[in-house]
Amino acid sequence: MEPEKSVEDQFSKLHPCWPVNTRIAILGGGPSGLSAAYALCKLGYNNVTVLEKYHTVSGMCESVDIEGKFYDLGGQVLAASSSPTIFYLAKEMGSELEEMDSHKLALIDSQTGEYQDIQVADDYVSVISLTLELQEKAKKSGRIGVHAVSDFASALTPTFLEGHGLKGVPKSVAYGYTASGYGYVQDMPYAYIHEFTRTSMAGKIRRFKGGYMSFWQKISESLPLEVLCNTEVVALRRHPSGVSVDVKQNDGDSRSLEFDKMIISGAFPFKYGKTYRSTSVNFADAENEMMDLSELEKELFSKVQTLDYYTTVLKIKGLEHLPVGFYYFAEFMDDPQTMGNPVAMQRFYSDTDIFLFWSYGNSAEIKGPEVTQLAIDAVKRMGGEVERIVLQRRFKYFPHVESQDIKNGFYDKVETELQGQQNTYYIGGLMAFELTERNSSYAMALVRRHFACDDPLPRYPYVKRLFSLKSECLDKIPQKVGESKGVEFPDLLSLDCYLKHWGSHSIIQNKILYTWINDEGEVVSQRTYRELHANAACITEKLLSSRKPVIKPGDRVLLIHVPGLDFIDAFFGCLRARVLPVPVLPPDPLQRGGQALLKIENIAKSCNAVAILSTVGYHSAVRAGSVKNLIQFSSRNGKCSARWPNLPWLHTDSWIKNPKDCLQKIWILMLYRRLMSCVFSIHIRVDWGCKRSYDNSRWTNS
Repeated sequence: MEPEKSVEDQFSKLHPCWPVNTRIAILGGGPSGLSAAYALCKLGYNNVTVLEKYHTVSGMCESVDIEGKFYDLGGQVLAASSSPTIFYLAKEMGSELEEMDSHKLALIDSQTGEYQDIQVADDYVSVISLTLELQEKAKKSGRIGVHAVSDFASALTPTFLEGHGLKGVPKSVAYGYTASGYGYVQDMPYAYIHEFTRTSMAGKIRRFKGGYMSFWQKISESLPLEVLCNTEVVALRRHPSGVSVDVKQNDGDSRSLEFDKMIISGAFPFKYGKTYRSTSVNFADAENEMMDLSELEKELFSKVQTLDYYTTVLKIKGLEHLPVGFYYFAEFMDDPQTMGNPVAMQRFYSDTDIFLFWSYGNSAEIKGPEVTQLAIDAVKRMGGEVERIVLQRRFKYFPHVESQDIKNGFYDKVETELQGQQNTYYIGGLMAFELTERNSSYAMALVRRHFACDDPLPRYPYVKRLFSLKSECLDKIPQKVGESKGVEFPDLLSLDCYLKHWGSHSIIQNKILYTWINDEGEVVSQRTYRELHANAACITEKLLSSRKPVIKPGDRVLLIHVPGLDFIDAFFGCLRARVLPVPVLPPDPLQRGGQALLKIENIAKSCNAVAILSTVGYHSAVRAGSVKNLIQFSSRNGKCSARWPNLPWLHTDSWIKNPKDCLQKIWILMLYRRLMSCVFSIHIRVDWGCKRSYDNSRWTNS
């Protein structure tokens, strides 16, 4: 149910559309912000700063250690088959996940404590076909986030389902949606129900070992960027050339930071918006000097609502009989009049008496103390006793708009008019839907859309990052390698400088640098530092003194070597001569035409190569194969679709003196003569069949 392309494929042919040193600020270090940061680094941007208000990144994916065990207070679980972006990042980071097969999913009666299992799979079947149909339409739209379904799923959920022949949302879907903090299904446009359903209905449920927070912390530590935690944004001023961000840090230090672009993550712009099922706050009248909002931003953000979503952690005695799992309070799921009562409860570990409760507030008469008391009352009715209130969190959760706002083009305006205005871009739950997978994939999609281009050639010079994340070895303390006495590691400018240094070093020069082994693990050839240094010097001298062709520093040459140390010699020789080596995988020398030769021909043209560097043996085999194929094609009146580039061949192995390779080269020459004899034999047979005559001396001189 996800796009077929992997994250790697989505970025493979893209280039940055701005200079890579563009100063980019990301406000918020949650899943959206860090995913955007990852995408920017993937494209090669190298001046990215994440500003995070709290002491650590992860946003609402908060994990806490309670009595030696990790509990996730916000986002915590992933559906295996519908979270490709998060699973890709987890694999790249080496983060471990654990399956939650032992977790029961059940309805529990808050009056008696009795529970019954929910058959989720059977319940979801009724909406699978509709979900797939909507997702196919979303793909064809070419849009991202909620915008992709806004044209055809904007109606209120009961109305929408009735129009598609369904009586209502399946109970397990409705309970899962409401328990997860997205409000009551009857209040919501079906677009949001769809985003929840398509991400939650596929595959086994897993969680991160050590908590979800540890995963996002690991990403932030691995990205090549600056992350400023304990940094609160107090004012934003935007101007045509960039953005000024005033920040205040925990130590009281205040300063102003300058950026060229800004990406705002999460509910930052909706601070003075509405709270779901609460007395409305007039956005225009709210004192809001933090951000210089445009008229369009004021219009759009005044329509946004967030939910007061509480996580309350209690230590309970008397409910030890309940298995590990998620429990829904059905009596509080459908009726908004019961708001404040817990909609769900979780027991995470069987050997603890810690329970998590999730509830809604409304920022008015239903706040933290009322929510806590209602959870305690439910525990008492079920026969338990609360020993301790461990903690409580209130999340300003799930920014969303009403059905009529979507119909009036809210998401069209956000994506086509708002994004990029005044160097500002918006990501997070409003645009993506408040799930980590949706947030992460949307943030990356926005970066690809507004910070990348798919031009054949990059607009600005940059170095393509093979890995966006820092290598783990960078964080390790360097270990002593036990070098001999008198050896000091110099700070030199290039690889060739190091080869010259070690190749003439009295202690290091005779040590083995490269060893080539065959398929059986046997050593075929070796190079010491001194040998490679000498070989590179010989090849350099021959390259720069060549007259046919004349090769100058900056010219490009193809390196077509059978895998082995001859390639290493040629590569370092080119570096020393300041000739640009273009390594090419050598095709079968006896093949005729084909894609491999066509590829070499295209590479030679595109890089303007002036010569081919190879070995005597391989070039001999190529010439023998070319003659053989020419005769075979002549006899069939065929034409070769591709051929070797019309470039001079230079034999780098013939320029160096290496007694160890003499026998091998003699064997290669003998093989070449044998091949030529076979070619001559083939030619005679063709001649006999075609009634032609040939001069034998012609072949003797070839």
